[in-house]
Amino acid sequence: MRRTSIVSFLAPLLAALCIPCLAQTTTRVVPDSGTTRPPAPDSATPSSAAPAANASNSTAPRAPASVLADPKSTPAEKRAAMAEIRAAAQARSDSFKANLKKINELEPTKFEPDHETLNKFSYQAMFQVDAFDALKQALAIQSRLSRPTITAAETAMFEALHSGQAGKYTFAEKALIASGVNDAAKRKQYLAKIDHIVAAAKPETDKRTTIEAKADAICSYLFAGPMKAGYDEKAFSLGQLLDDGHYSCVSSCVMFVLVAHGVGLDVGAVVVPGHIVARVPGYDVQTTSGRIYRSTPFRLQDIQAAVSKDKGLLAKFDPNHPYHEVGDSGILFEIYQNIANDARDAKHFDQAAVGALKEVIFDPTMPSAGHDVKVYLNDWFNASTTGRDAATAAAIAQLYRKMARDPGLADDMDKCVVNLKRQLSKQ
Repeated sequence: MRRTSIVSFLAPLLAALCIPCLAQTTTRVVPDSGTTRPPAPDSATPSSAAPAANASNSTAPRAPASVLADPKSTPAEKRAAMAEIRAAAQARSDSFKANLKKINELEPTKFEPDHETLNKFSYQAMFQVDAFDALKQALAIQSRLSRPTITAAETAMFEALHSGQAGKYTFAEKALIASGVNDAAKRKQYLAKIDHIVAAAKPETDKRTTIEAKADAICSYLFAGPMKAGYDEKAFSLGQLLDDGHYSCVSSCVMFVLVAHGVGLDVGAVVVPGHIVARVPGYDVQTTSGRIYRSTPFRLQDIQAAVSKDKGLLAKFDPNHPYHEVGDSGILFEIYQNIANDARDAKHFDQAAVGALKEVIFDPTMPSAGHDVKVYLNDWFNASTTGRDAATAAAIAQLYRKMARDPGLADDMDKCVVNLKRQLSKQ
């Protein structure tokens, strides 16, 4: 809601100085698969209880208006009554101003990423080499023993991103390429399907007049149609969502953002410990459930509830700022992070390291991204030494030394390589 609309709506009430205080809202933390929303603020706070029914009691205090109307009131009583009326009017005016400030905080008129300090575990904080250059060197090392895990479509996309020509690709095209849709003809089919989804959702969003209602219309449409198959934590690919309707927090966020862009709604996302949600001005949107809630204060309440169940989730976030607001690129980061995680789980450590470098190209400031790169390169190094491949291990150690701001791990890697070469020379 814009500032002007709030003022114009409340102006008549302000003239009467009778604006009630906003009631405190409460919420229950519910699973992402639920649809419960925080209750709306009450329209008014309960008024103070009137004095007990003994109104005829002569000792009961008189209302200020009664004092002024009574010809028997003394001048001192009338002055006190006027002072009480002025104080009440000032209190109502102060309450109105406080309420207006609160409304503007909950529904900001600007839509910008939240200002945060650079996280010490981000790629930008931990490494000094451009992620695209590091990726090319990692792929060269990978090619020693296997085919590099990058496609021609990805290469062209990353080169465009690196050269400042990201505008050559739409968000949908980049999401499809990141999801593994490498055939241009197949991407064209998916893009036509996305256009159809947006066109079908627009009439419903056009009927709504508020940001929250438009976001709700998008969710309702997606759950009734394109995402009706339900949640699957492994379904992070946009292609899979379009094929069979299954979705994860990542692919559902991508789909929501695509539709929101298409219907003209400002939209981004928020990466929180272990999760991602969409955001529109003033609201966060749980795209796995359709729950929409005010960014302030419910975002932090949700995060605190999640962290209370798994304190490890917060390990690589700033406890005082446990979220990271992103645009389209930050959402694509999450696709590649899932790819890297799956590769690591399968013990394909070279692919995991390459995937981690792909993800940070989209957002080198993402909390924990630098830590991921460090761990995955170290996994790849350890797998090479275990496999007694000194050449690959040495190349990884050399790359890490070029990249890292802290040479500690590179020093340890070099020692391991020296020991491995010594062992191999004795055979």
